[in-house]
Amino acid sequence: MKKQDGVSLIILAITIIVMIILATIAVISGTSSVKETVEVKIETEIAELKKAVADRMIEYERNPSNYPLVGTRIDNVAEYLYHIDGMSSVEIANIVAKVNDENISYYRLVDSESAKSLGVQSVGKEHYFIVDYYHGQVYGIVDISAMDLGSE
Repeated sequence: MKKQDGVSLIILAITIIVMIILATIAVISGTSSVKETVEVKIETEIAELKKAVADRMIEYERNPSNYPLVGTRIDNVAEYLYHIDGMSSVEIANIVAKVNDENISYYRLVDSESAKSLGVQSVGKEHYFIVDYYHGQVYGIVDISAMDLGSE
């Protein structure tokens, strides 16, 4: 018998399997990195909005005509809270329990344009946040596309 040089079928199959495993690991790593980047961006947007909201509230209390509250007023806070991904019903109940006749006018829906008027440039065009000026809180991102806004 003559000795054959070259790659055997078994070595070729093993090489292909190893390459598939490495490609899968790379895709999973890339996907999780993108997700983490998005989460950090949202956390940054919320932190910047919280600071801007606190600053605006101080200005509003001193001179409401020159420093109005920014954003679209929300009268049904719970409806908007239910459209925030990852917010539990317990969290929603705790927030809604704080809403009363005295502070309902301080709840606003803030989009990227409203955020810019607060001095926050980093809010993405597709991001909507619930802002509670009264308590200095920012909740979001509200999935506006999933809401039935026809009645408003």
